[in-house]
Amino acid sequence: MAFDGSHIWVTNPTGNSVTELNASDGSWVRTLSGGSYGFNGPTGVAFDGSHIWVANYNGNSVTELKASDGSWVRTLSGGSYGFSYPRGWLSTAATFWVTNYKRQLGDGAERQRRLLVQTLSGGSYGFSYPWGVAFDGSHIWVTNPSGASVTELKASDGSWVQTLSGGSYEFSYPRGVVFRRQHIWSPTTTATR
Repeated sequence: MAFDGSHIWVTNPTGNSVTELNASDGSWVRTLSGGSYGFNGPTGVAFDGSHIWVANYNGNSVTELKASDGSWVRTLSGGSYGFSYPRGWLSTAATFWVTNYKRQLGDGAERQRRLLVQTLSGGSYGFSYPWGVAFDGSHIWVTNPSGASVTELKASDGSWVQTLSGGSYEFSYPRGVVFRRQHIWSPTTTATR
């Protein structure tokens, strides 16, 4: 889900649609669906201040929409973007982050400054089918369901900080992650930051 200041945007993967709700009372605003939006298994969604970005898991693409009226802007796809079953999507001040659940050469996360892409992958990042992604103001946090871990990266340059794993964290296939009040929350535990 994503929050744009007044509305909540929810992806519907099996319905190939995105639903917009009023944040104040949860009432339905609209559901966007159909071929014109380019949705294909939408999973991740983010708001960048004026646009809604939707990661299409089955389509290896990302769809951009106007938050004001839900109209389609464009769909980013193709080898140049390196999307491989994108799951999570996050927008920081100047950077987009996309988690790729599957990659041909190993699991990874994309760091994208507007349309310039850098792929972070390999054992040094600790990625294992990365899924959820969150931003705490200075660091990016990525969940690794298959690795039962959460990876922390510097948002400024994408460098690895640490990977939280092991019995003390009690992670069990973590997928979601959110930052709230100096803590990173994943479905099974919290990590103080």
